[in-house]
Amino acid sequence: METAKNIYERENQPTLDAEAERLKALEFPVFVSEQLLGDINGKTVLDIGAGTNTILQSWISEKGGKYIALDPVKQYAQEQRAEGVFSVVGKGEDLPFQNSSVDVAHTRFVLMHLDAERRAGVIQEARRVSKERALFLEYDWNTIVGGEKIKRFVDFCAKIAGPLGINLFMGSSLENDIRHVIGENGKFQIQHFLREKGDYYAELIPFAVSVQKVVAYKNTELLEEFNAIFADLQEEAHKSVEDGQEQFFPVDIVAVEVRR
Repeated sequence: METAKNIYERENQPTLDAEAERLKALEFPVFVSEQLLGDINGKTVLDIGAGTNTILQSWISEKGGKYIALDPVKQYAQEQRAEGVFSVVGKGEDLPFQNSSVDVAHTRFVLMHLDAERRAGVIQEARRVSKERALFLEYDWNTIVGGEKIKRFVDFCAKIAGPLGINLFMGSSLENDIRHVIGENGKFQIQHFLREKGDYYAELIPFAVSVQKVVAYKNTELLEEFNAIFADLQEEAHKSVEDGQEQFFPVDIVAVEVRR
């Protein structure tokens, strides 16, 4: 039986390119990462599960920091290198770095794709290689609140994500995962990043495109159902507030900072 990691680790699946493009389209997660990283002048940041997004790398470089990308997918690493990024192929639960060899370890939407054992491994490894702190960012889809069309989309995504081993609600249990690994006496801080109700279809549509490709590849019997949901989202995206657009509260990002 295939697990969710195949979406990221097998280079011949159509979901790979779609995921890369989806991540490039999202700006809020990058903003959250920047807020958490803060002053990184002279610091080295290891981005675990970096994918192909170079926005964070550009920001870190502008702020005087050094960026290292790590991803298990060779194609992603090659694309990063083509952009002049120092990129390493490797898995988060077995990092090819010495103890305390980077200042900050950063992971964003990585744990949601892993089982409990691999999540614990990533948390342990990120903590091991970081001198100062390790950052873990995850979505909590419980916080997406809107009208019927948004609810149908969220419910559908939750229905297909579970069997693929993807936890869309990872943010809600992130604190427990961290405590389990570092112990009750470990130093950490949890933060919730949320936004007001509004028009976030420019963020939602690229994600829906990715979902559509996953459904077409793995759940063709559900494609007609999803296409109808997707059409509703596209219709709302083209409306204005004056036209009665169905606005919504977008997904929150939960972040945990583990200090050494």
